[in-house]
Amino acid sequence: MELYSKYHHLIEQTTRTGLFEYEYASQTMVWSDYVYTIFNCDTNYQPITESHSGFFIPNSLEKLIRSIRFLEHQQRSFSGIFDIQNTLGQVRTLTISMDAEFSGQTIIRRFGTIRDITQQHKKTIEDAFFRDRVDLALQASATGTWDYHVTNDHLYWDESMQAIFELPSHFSMNQFNDWTQLIHDEDRYNFIEKFNTGAKGLAENNTIHVTCRTILPHGRIAFVRIHAQFYYDDDNQNIRILG
Repeated sequence: MELYSKYHHLIEQTTRTGLFEYEYASQTMVWSDYVYTIFNCDTNYQPITESHSGFFIPNSLEKLIRSIRFLEHQQRSFSGIFDIQNTLGQVRTLTISMDAEFSGQTIIRRFGTIRDITQQHKKTIEDAFFRDRVDLALQASATGTWDYHVTNDHLYWDESMQAIFELPSHFSMNQFNDWTQLIHDEDRYNFIEKFNTGAKGLAENNTIHVTCRTILPHGRIAFVRIHAQFYYDDDNQNIRILG
């Protein structure tokens, strides 16, 4: 505890996390230093309960109050994501984790942590948006992506690959041999040899391009073009192929 008291400023700044405590008898809310930073308040500001603070976005405030009521009546801790607007008008996204101390059925105090996750939350949303855009682009261009882990012979196909080969979503495509069975008999040898060349490190720029015929489920034949990039470990052993 003495060590924490000595370095708590550094810990809070590094983790972007502050502490709070509300005592029911005195109706007193106490914040640690970083909570003041999160809400952009002067240290002279006297914290008040969440419902009266004016910081929480309406939907988040409603969600937080429900969570606090749950804690008070069920005596079970909670953790959730909430949006606030600080004194500068900036919207911040927080993770609030809360627990409480009880005497029988009577709550004595509640306490917990507040962590500013604005940047991580924004990045998560942006990443999801980017993935959606990539998926749309792949569908529009009839392009799929795949990942083959050579050491354990595990093949990963995305949904676009399944669509190109007109396979149902439940179709098992887990090993490289599963893929080779879909290649037309007359093109299968060349398909395998191209991959063997890449696996041996003999392909230019460790990349191959293969155009071949594939047999679709209803017997229809289609042409596909496959691009593959090979990756190796320190012993020059092929460990992964992406395409």
